[in-house]
Amino acid sequence: MKKSLLVLVGFMMLVLISCSARYNTVQPVGIKNLELEPLTSSQYEIVKNVSGTATVKTFLMFRIEGYNKSGFLSSNLTSQSTIDLAKSNAIYNAINNNSDIDAMLCPKFTKEVSGIPFLYTETTVSVTGKGIKIK
Repeated sequence: MKKSLLVLVGFMMLVLISCSARYNTVQPVGIKNLELEPLTSSQYEIVKNVSGTATVKTFLMFRIEGYNKSGFLSSNLTSQSTIDLAKSNAIYNAINNNSDIDAMLCPKFTKEVSGIPFLYTETTVSVTGKGIKIK
């Protein structure tokens, strides 16, 4: 029993030590210094209500499904939490699936998290909001 436990612990240490992750990121030029002025209602028109959904799955706290498609203006996509990533992906899907809109106003999110914490989780986020077209 002791020997099998020792072998199991040794195997887990070997597996965990040999894991590595490599991230290649490119910082957008000047995004931190980018000064955006809010749009006035005369600069856009509300086209329709839009919605989108995204799911992020994790196994042993590593993302196994979900992608970095951002619906937010952000320079830090690699360190997002699972829920933030799902929200960003849902906004991206809502805008991308409606070719006649440029952005979303007043996004409202609903989230559903299922699974066994730290082992396997599935986070699904849905977003609804007003789709706008910039004039």
